[in-house]
Amino acid sequence: MSNFSDFMKESNQRNSESDKVKTNQEMEKMIDQYSALSENELMQEFIKKTVEQKRNGRLNSEELNNIKSKISPMLNDEQNKKLNELIMMVNGVE
Repeated sequence: MSNFSDFMKESNQRNSESDKVKTNQEMEKMIDQYSALSENELMQEFIKKTVEQKRNGRLNSEELNNIKSKISPMLNDEQNKKLNELIMMVNGVE
């Protein structure tokens, strides 16, 4: 039975590594897609996607605030101010 356990562990590791590669590729694709947008277009896209996620029940205000707390340290004061404004706008949408 340990052979089966070993096989499952190896299989899960391969799947996990494959998932990481896919996730990284998807992230790079998104970065490329969004890097071409102006600041205004980027903010509009953020609002659109966030509102869509909230309406579909895949994102709530608490999760949005958690995302904000992870991103905030990487931003300057002006960027943080804009992020806070965006978060307040989309938190008001149900």
